[in-house]
Amino acid sequence: MGMGLRSLFFQATGVVLLAVLLGACGPGRPDPSGLRVAVPPNPNMVPLFVVMEQQEDLAVELVPVPGVPELAAALQGGQADAALFFSAAGAKLYNKGALADLRLGSVNVWRALYLVADPQVGGLDDLVGKKILASFPGGAPDLVMRAAMRQAGYDPDADFTIEYLPSAQVKQMLLAGKGEAALLPEPQASALMVKAEAQGLALEAVADLQAGFEADAWQAGLIPLGATFTIQALLDDPARRAALERFDEAYSQAGAYAMAHPDEAAEIVERAFAAYFGGQMPARAVADAIRSGRLVFESRPPAELRPDLDRFLEIIVGQAPDDGFYASP
Repeated sequence: MGMGLRSLFFQATGVVLLAVLLGACGPGRPDPSGLRVAVPPNPNMVPLFVVMEQQEDLAVELVPVPGVPELAAALQGGQADAALFFSAAGAKLYNKGALADLRLGSVNVWRALYLVADPQVGGLDDLVGKKILASFPGGAPDLVMRAAMRQAGYDPDADFTIEYLPSAQVKQMLLAGKGEAALLPEPQASALMVKAEAQGLALEAVADLQAGFEADAWQAGLIPLGATFTIQALLDDPARRAALERFDEAYSQAGAYAMAHPDEAAEIVERAFAAYFGGQMPARAVADAIRSGRLVFESRPPAELRPDLDRFLEIIVGQAPDDGFYASP
């Protein structure tokens, strides 16, 4: 499927998009050495775009999805071999039994979630009693935001007014001054700051939602946000598992490349985002997110992170997943 077709394909929404996805891909795998990777437009996409640009011999096919429900359906239905999304979202799916054979392979994104507001806002203290705009109630960013508020001593529902809207409306309303802050992941947060600047407005990341989750397994200011996932059936197939391991290594290298070469990675992301998701993600926004330290990539296996990873997921989703959630080495 060519780049233009992928863009057209993604522009479908909801059930229509999923029906096209399921029908077009089918359960078959024409190339057993290749890998179909599902990803929403979230921070995890950045190293994936770099992999696809720099390591074409890996035969990686990107399966663009709008969110976790479609991603889970693609994994469950055999239309994707692996997925890149938030660790907490995966733990929530697993704990609910919605995707019992889901397996977390590695953690790769460590900083990405912020409240964006006027620079005069000094943090959560200044937002008490104010309206915070957010998308996807119960999604991983929302859960992390609420946990960060609790870690800071606040009651999310009593101390703030959280209004949930589609992502595009969240950005429009903040630019129009119809909310004091917006919950956004990088690089979308930086993209909104760039857009605001073009309109003569000032917006900044005023609340770091990675704060308050200190652990022995990672540095302060980092949290195990984004991860690679697959299903147990793939891990049980030696050839498919080998393909996944090749991808994991390439994805790790791509994350390191993005951290060391933000401008080059940003150019790749701008082109690929337009091709796969049919929207704009300015290169400057991606480079700003990485260079500022608001977006951090580093691939680490869960064995290095537990039991702190378990405790983190318990804080975020209410229950730590059992050992079966983690891919065995």
